[in-house]
Order: sequence, then structure tokens, then C-alpha cells
Amino acid sequence: MSHWYDPAMFVLFAAHLIPMLIVGFRRREWYYLAPITTFALLTLTFGLRLFAPEFEIGGRPLHESIRYAAWTAAAVSIPLLILRIRRRRRDRAEGEVSTEG
Repeated sequence: MSHWYDPAMFVLFAAHLIPMLIVGFRRREWYYLAPITTFALLTLTFGLRLFAPEFEIGGRPLHESIRYAAWTAAAVSIPLLILRIRRRRRDRAEGEVSTEG
């Protein structure tokens, strides 16, 4: 049985995946690989829960294994995002110092 939030989460993650793919391909930066992978796996997780909940691997639902992979991708993606934000702030601060001097 599907929960009420499965369709909502499927749409939410797919809505994040599409623009992330567009931005990632346009900018061609490795940074985008981790969030694209995370959103793709989360979209796949809820897609399987909605459309193929009976798929199993090793006696467990397939969407469960993919969800664990999504957690791993998020565990990589979030620290990369934090490092990226810190680097941008540092670069801005250095730019302000050099323009003042």
C-alpha cells in the first residue's frame, strides 16, 4: 500500500532533479554530480514505491536499497555544498579586501 506522501515526494524530488540536471549540464562542473545523483536516486525511490512496490532484491523491496544509496549520495552532497558556500564567501571577502586596498 502506498502512503499519501509517496506521490508528493516523487513530484518534489523530480521537480528538483530537472533544474539540477539543466544547471549541471550547462555549467559542466563536477560539483553537480552529487546532488544530481541524490535527486535521481530519491526520485527513483519514490517512483518505485508508487509504480513497482513489488520489485524485490534479496527478499527486500528494491526501493529500500535505492533509498540507502540516496542517503549515501546525500552524505557526500551536503558537505560539498557547505564547502562550496564557504569557498564563495571566502572569495568574496578576499575580493572586497583587494578592491579596497
